[in-house]
Amino acid sequence: IPWYRRIFGLGSAGAEHRPPRAVWTNPIAWREAAARNSTMGRIAARWTFIGLGGLWAVGLIAWYHGGGMGRSAAQGASNFQLALLATVIGELVVATLVAINMASTAISREREDGTLDLLTTTPITQSQYLTGKLRGLIAYMLPLLAVPVGTLGLAGIYFLTNALGAGGGTGPAVEISTTVSGATGKVTVPVVMAEAGLVAAMIVVPYIALVVMIGLLQSLKSRGTLSSVTKTVAWVGVLSGAMGFCSWTAGSKMGPFGAALAGASPASLVFATVHPAQALDEAVGGAGGLDGARIALFIGAAAFAGLYIVVIYMLHSYMLKIWDAEVRKLAGGR
Repeated sequence: IPWYRRIFGLGSAGAEHRPPRAVWTNPIAWREAAARNSTMGRIAARWTFIGLGGLWAVGLIAWYHGGGMGRSAAQGASNFQLALLATVIGELVVATLVAINMASTAISREREDGTLDLLTTTPITQSQYLTGKLRGLIAYMLPLLAVPVGTLGLAGIYFLTNALGAGGGTGPAVEISTTVSGATGKVTVPVVMAEAGLVAAMIVVPYIALVVMIGLLQSLKSRGTLSSVTKTVAWVGVLSGAMGFCSWTAGSKMGPFGAALAGASPASLVFATVHPAQALDEAVGGAGGLDGARIALFIGAAAFAGLYIVVIYMLHSYMLKIWDAEVRKLAGGR
């Protein structure tokens, strides 16, 4: 078997048998993470996104390090922040859409092809089924989420190391001076916070897990895939938009409490780590300064991550209560 086929768990071309696969303890989780998306086209699309995202992150930092983003250090730093912000948010949007598509069709598609009717006759419980769906989809999404989180992490490490030891003077800028509310003079803030990747990972994974759970709920309550996808997009769009707008606005206007609220949404949190002076204006200019704003942002991200997990558990419990009624109501539907 050639190495490039062995990486993806494929047998040799034209073979009548394939290598055996190790199934997890929960077969539903294994099927969602490995078997359901094991076609060559989906494998190629997934790893192409991961590979190109990683190369783009390295190229972006190398471009900035070489001084190609602006004639002056300030202009280069501003252009780098804009490019990094657009890249990370764009990748998060793509990952969210993938999660919506997979989760919102996870149950309704099985109802359409009759698989769900067969699964209800097996010893697999409703809790094992829903937990397996959630675990499997998150396991599938983790490599995709590693792209935006890794991009922020690389940028944070780059500036933490003083641009690999070449920052300042004629080298790339690692800090910028700007004015904020409450400060008598200009304050110095990093181009990108060193802990950007860490705090992003804290909120991005629970957020995507919540998106998956909303998709599973709509998939359970919908007869077909089109209806479930439409409802999930609407719910996620409204909830993410409302929370993102509130956290984005509160971050710059409510001091340390606003800085904590900025960690509620992945978009506002990414903006805060890339533009700390603008996103956390009053917190940076307050008594705690930049360090206080960073601590508040970290605490807020941890608190909202815990809140997302609680909501996921509540949705899981709610789905178990309505499972029998919804499955019987839509049983045999195509």
